[in-house]
Amino acid sequence: MISEGFTISQMKEIVDLLGFNRTVKAWSQILRNPFYAGTIRHSLLKDTVEGKHPPIITKELFAKVQGVLSGNNKGSHKIDEFYPLKRVVYCEHCGKPLSAYLVKKKNKHYYKCPTVGCGNNVSMTHYKREIVQPI
Repeated sequence: MISEGFTISQMKEIVDLLGFNRTVKAWSQILRNPFYAGTIRHSLLKDTVEGKHPPIITKELFAKVQGVLSGNNKGSHKIDEFYPLKRVVYCEHCGKPLSAYLVKKKNKHYYKCPTVGCGNNVSMTHYKREIVQPI
């Protein structure tokens, strides 16, 4: 399915209907596991080795899926309509992508650096002012 252009999330929804309920993370790990192509990988080995078990999929299909997955890793996050700058704007201090959250008591939205020890918080209105201002 992934070789046909489905994302892992879309594939998960389809396979869940068949009764194979797994998380997106679990499906991602399954799709990256060379065991299904008839090889074995271990941290003590430099490379994968041929297993004694029969492969479930061909090595060509496994390589094709790996190519699709590696292409999906770059910029694959979904754009949040309410927080469009989430994971797009980077922290001024440490350079990590900012996440977003809402303070319910104040009904204010913030972008926050997720790095432990950095704690950089910026109000959402700060970025809205910068975007709206004419050049």
